[in-house]
Order: sequence, then C-alpha cells, then structure tokens
Amino acid sequence: MTSRSEGPPESSLEVFSCPSDYAPSYFFTRYSGAFLAPIFRESLAALGRSKGIDAIQLWGWTFDNLSEKIDINRDVNQISRYAQDHRQGHIMCSSTRVSEVYKSSYLRVLEALHASGKINRSQLFEFSAKICPVDLSLWNIGFSQCPDWWPSTRSRAGGVNAVEAWDDTAVLASKEDSGARLFYAAGVFAEGDESSLQKSAFRLTPFAYKVVGGKIPEAAKVEKLLRVASWSVDPEAKSALSILNAPLSDWSADQQRGFRIGDLLVLPLAARVQTTCINCWQCARELLSPVLPSAYLIGEGEVECDENSWRYLEDGMALFTGRDWLHGPIDRIKDSGFIQHGQFAFADRNWLEGLLAENECKLAFLQEHIYLVRKDEHSEPETSHFFAYLGLDRLIS
Repeated sequence: MTSRSEGPPESSLEVFSCPSDYAPSYFFTRYSGAFLAPIFRESLAALGRSKGIDAIQLWGWTFDNLSEKIDINRDVNQISRYAQDHRQGHIMCSSTRVSEVYKSSYLRVLEALHASGKINRSQLFEFSAKICPVDLSLWNIGFSQCPDWWPSTRSRAGGVNAVEAWDDTAVLASKEDSGARLFYAAGVFAEGDESSLQKSAFRLTPFAYKVVGGKIPEAAKVEKLLRVASWSVDPEAKSALSILNAPLSDWSADQQRGFRIGDLLVLPLAARVQTTCINCWQCARELLSPVLPSAYLIGEGEVECDENSWRYLEDGMALFTGRDWLHGPIDRIKDSGFIQHGQFAFADRNWLEGLLAENECKLAFLQEHIYLVRKDEHSEPETSHFFAYLGLDRLIS
C-alpha cells in the first residue's frame, strides 16, 4: 500500500486529471442510481458539497475511463440485458459487470479524496463500507409474521379510509403485552389486494415532554427534529460491519439531545440504528432501520439479538424488544418502498414510566400517516404526509 509520504497512488492522479468542464456520459448519469442503490450517488454528492468538490463529476470521469479500458459496452438502448432476466424481470440487488465498474470507480474517487487530504481515514471507511451488502448482525435476525393486531385494509373496500386509519393507529399507543407497552411502530397497513392503487403507511414515534406555555408547535416540526436521532459506531471500529454486536461503549448518540420548540420541551425516546453497510440484500430493513431506546433511556445495560428480535437488557432483564415483520418475497422494490413490511417494539412498562416520573416528564407519540395514490396502474404515484400528536397533554407543567 502506498504511503502518503510516497505520493498519491496512480489511480488518484487519474481521478484528478478530470477536466473542469467534463460532462459524464449519458449512460453514467442515467444509471448510476440504478446499477447501485441510490444512496451511493446521494452520499457521494453530499460529501462533495461539504468539501466544495464536484464528486459526481469525478465519479463519472473515473467510470467512463475505466469502462473504456476494460471495453464495457454502454448501450442505453439495450439496458435490459445488463440486469434483467427474461423470465423474472429485474433481479433486485443483481451485480453485473457494469455494477462492479460503478463500485470500483466509486472507491477510486474515495481513495483519491483521502490521498489528497480532502477526507479523513474515518470518512474513507464510512463511505467505503457501503459497498458491503449487509450488516452481519442484522443478517442474523429473521422476520416475524405480521401481528394480528396490526392495522389492516382488508376489511375496507376501495382502500384506506383516512379517518378510520387515524383511529386504528391511535389504538396502538395503548397496546400492551405481558407487562410491556408498545413503544414504537412503523410500516404499511397490511392489505390483501396487492394491485390496489392506494397504499398507506404509518409511524408512531414516542417522545417525552413538558409543556411550559401556550405555544404548541405543529406536529410536523417536532417530527422533523425527532427523526434524526440515531445510534452509530465509529467506522474504524472492528464492529463497524456488525453494529448490534458492538458494546454500548463503542456507540455514539447522534442528534439525541432534548430540544425546546415553542413552549414544548422534548426528549427523544427512540433512535434508529445507523448501519455502516448498505444492506442491499435486506432492503426491507434498510427502509425501516432498527430502532432502539435513546440515550435518555439506555444505561449500563447491553444490546443483543437472536433469530427474530433485538433487545436492550439490564441485569439480564429485557426492557426493550424490537421485531420486523415481512409478508411474502421481495422480487423487486415497488411503490417507493411500500412493500408489505413493518417494525414494532415493546418496552417494559414499569421501566419506562419510572424514568419518565423521575424526570417529571410525560409520554406522547408523534403520529404520521403516509398515503401513496395512483390514478391508474401505469401512472406515477403521488405521496402525501400528515402528522398529529397522540396523547399530548397541553396543560402547563
């Protein structure tokens, strides 16, 4: 491996030989978000913006040159032959020769940015790890069946009635099971008609709060601040590719601090697990990242997982248990992620209520509904989001 003192590797010099006015090929521009998961392009673009570099241009230049060197035929008129089977249609997560050139050129750009001091070693590892197809710890967790209490559209002719849907998800906030109460839930409404032109999904996000005045902000503003709460592990750590196997001492609480908005004091109670890997072979879990209690709730315990759940334990007692459910095989990604999939978690009631009482906080949920509607089976869907508070007491503390 070439050291920094010996100068940048040859591939880095090739990346930075890109002319300032270079326009990547039409093939690269059109399909860089198709042969690889879109997050590759999105993350590289965001990295470039933060560094004042056109990273996508560098990627396109590198891809085009590498394709010519190994004689890759890039024909937009025959794109189906690259990643399609005439019997099964598009093979999700297929890796073709073109896909590998996209990956290689992506890694060469990252290597060049690191060799030139534009990004540090940790960032190099973080973005490079997206090439890995799955987080090893998540791979060990299977999917459950859809619970019988999950909101459903089966009994509703013509799709979801919005009023009934709000009521159905509101009921979940008081759901209990063996001394535990529902802590978090997200996913699609279970449905029997796969050809429906209307799809719907929901999310219930818990938060602790105090009301200190009469100015209560819109629910959508609070949701925007709650959804960024996450857990992560240093990309250079040995456990970076298997986050749930990492000890809590290696975890970082990101964007989990309490905040005030209007006259509402809020503490996040749930935080998503931000994996380093792309998880392209578990796309359902990538759509709904596993959720764990926030730093406000987690103490000196540990996280573990088994064949169908992930848990937070203290003194051997499971205080939080999360599960995913998935119905049917996933042959392709359809309807902007509206596959038959959901996630739910239960928390020990006494543990949760005890911590809230100690800090003189109350529990509420942020209720989100998502509707995807098409005029016909060939039209592009229109998506709408709606937000509301659930269980929020507006009395001043």
